[in-house]
Amino acid sequence: MFIDIDRVDTFTTVGFLIERCPQGRASIWSISDRPAHTNRSREPRLRGWCGETNNVSIYARGLVQLGIATPNGRVRITRLRKGSEEEREALELLSYPDLA
Repeated sequence: MFIDIDRVDTFTTVGFLIERCPQGRASIWSISDRPAHTNRSREPRLRGWCGETNNVSIYARGLVQLGIATPNGRVRITRLRKGSEEEREALELLSYPDLA
């Protein structure tokens, strides 16, 4: 999967993949150094639905590893496997080890 560089909020090699789904429009994907939070309890979430605000649903889609940026302003991302050692190490690096 590729993502536009302007949607990457971090300069680390791993990040949280977040999907925003505006009602009736295409999803918007971004990568952040912080996980998505539920809209009621404000708890960080690694995977799953986080709530809806102003007809935009937010989903936490796990962790991704960022590849090399391409000349056209995109970067290749690879999802880290759920429960893998790489995922646990990345969560430790990002200061969210309790999400493992």
